[in-house]
Amino acid sequence: MKKNNYIKSRIDKAEYEKALELRDAGKFQETFNILEPLLTKYSQNAGLIIIAADMSYELGNIEKAIELFKQTVSLKPKSETASLGLFHSLWKMKRFDEAFEEMKRFMSVSYSQDYVEIVREINRKSDQRGRNENI
Repeated sequence: MKKNNYIKSRIDKAEYEKALELRDAGKFQETFNILEPLLTKYSQNAGLIIIAADMSYELGNIEKAIELFKQTVSLKPKSETASLGLFHSLWKMKRFDEAFEEMKRFMSVSYSQDYVEIVREINRKSDQRGRNENI
C-alpha cells in the first residue's frame, strides 16, 4: 500500500503549521518535537522530512540530519535544497568523499550554482595552499 504524500487530517495540518511557526521563531527543538511523530505517519512527504532534517542540523544532531536529508534526496532526487543539506551535513562530519559523491550525483541530474561556487572556493583555497607551500 502506497502511503499518501499529503498531510490529510486537520489535527496533523494544524501541528504542521504550528511547527512552521516555531521554526520561523527559531524554536528548533520545539519544531522537531512536533515533526518527529509526523515523520512516521507521512514517511513519503519530502517537505516535512526536509524541515525535520534542517531542524536536526540546527540542533547539532548531524547524523540525524544526514539520515533525513538522504531520505529526502531519495524521494526528490532533483531537490537542490535536500542535496545541499546532505552535502553540508556530510562535510561537517568530515565525510568528504560522501559529500563529493552527493555533489556529483546531483550535478548528474540537475544543476546547482551553489555547487559551482563551492568547487570554485575549494579550488581557490587549494591554489592558495599550494602557493604558500612554495614560499
